[in-house]
Amino acid sequence: MSVNIVLAEDEKIIALLLTKMLENRGYKVLKTFDYAEGLIEYVKNNKVDVVLMDIYLKGATDGIEAAKVINSFSDVMIIYVTANADPVTKELALKTRQYGYFEKPLSDKELLEICDIIKTNKSEI
Repeated sequence: MSVNIVLAEDEKIIALLLTKMLENRGYKVLKTFDYAEGLIEYVKNNKVDVVLMDIYLKGATDGIEAAKVINSFSDVMIIYVTANADPVTKELALKTRQYGYFEKPLSDKELLEICDIIKTNKSEI
């Protein structure tokens, strides 16, 4: 069974690196979004299993708000991958239905943890 992954990442080079890292581990990234609005619409209209979510995105809606909206209509697995590590933001993110919170830059060990989260919860996908 394949896993449908999308990225919410406003930094193009980071999105490319994450995509490559995941592809090297056998996963396919369907699409990358730098705006929350496009991501939300895509999740509404397509089969998405996992969203790797940055907190800072372009536009008016950040990743935490996008996660709240997505959680209101979907059971998609959301895993935060962000450079934002301040305690208040992290606490807000962890209050959403999410499967993990990882700080960039990701180490190989952290990427493996993300892959393990996906594999462990694959039965739910």
